[in-house]
Amino acid sequence: MKTVGYAIVGTGYFGAELGRIMKEQEGARIVAVLDPENGQTIAEELDCDVETDLDTLYSREDVEAVIVATPNYLHKEPVIKAAEHGVNVFCEKPIALSYQDCDEMVRTCQEHGVIFMAGHVRYAKKLINDGVIGKVLYCHSARNGWEEQQPTISWKKIREKSGGHLYHHIHELDCVQFLMGGMPMNLLKNKKHTETRKETAPLKMKRGQKKLFALYAVMVLSICIGATCVYAAGDPLTVVNNLSTFIFSLIRAIGLILLGFGIVQVGLSLKSHDPSQRANGFLTLAGGIIITFAKEILDLIMG
Repeated sequence: MKTVGYAIVGTGYFGAELGRIMKEQEGARIVAVLDPENGQTIAEELDCDVETDLDTLYSREDVEAVIVATPNYLHKEPVIKAAEHGVNVFCEKPIALSYQDCDEMVRTCQEHGVIFMAGHVRYAKKLINDGVIGKVLYCHSARNGWEEQQPTISWKKIREKSGGHLYHHIHELDCVQFLMGGMPMNLLKNKKHTETRKETAPLKMKRGQKKLFALYAVMVLSICIGATCVYAAGDPLTVVNNLSTFIFSLIRAIGLILLGFGIVQVGLSLKSHDPSQRANGFLTLAGGIIITFAKEILDLIMG
């Protein structure tokens, strides 16, 4: 059996473990690794060379394939350079953090005629194809685990470098799609559900509605505040009481105006079918009720 020489770019947790696995495989030999942080340590363990430059690594005659296990945001350059040197590629998932980078990496490997593999698990599909577990009607995926507090923040916890949860859980998405026969072209077959959903937007009050609401606000202010006596000559206590009544009347007027505005927003949301406008309308209604009855609420609290 021919022995294939492998290189490893990125010898962190996954890269080092893949190297240990490959070392035990018949017909495979790790010939060199590249990692600026722990490459030397892993090279000694795997009994191979250490390289510090991608071009030098891929130019070696004994390197026929490479395992790219760098952090997610550093996959592109090692893959493209490997393809340009005619080196077959196994790249840890996810391939890259953007569709554009993925497309460029795949096309480059195709143009140079090299094998390009992504690190996903596919054995379960054989069991389905062989009829071992019958027809799959439903598939659910979940990931459970616990990680102790680490002394430093890993690149996996930094969204700009890892890609976030979508890329951490790409195995689950890939596995479900693969087991169920690929990505469905139509998620909903019922005609009434396949119609393109129209974008909703909140409706604004028309000029006439604005005038009516302004008239309502003036009437509320006039009724709540206009009839309130603030000044009572010669009686400071009465002045304070009247001032307090005036303030609460002003607060009540504001609450009634908000109450009216909330009713208008809820009414408009019934026409626009905009959920955000409806939610804001109900929130304004609730706030208006609380502010309108602020005095009564305080009296109830104070006993």
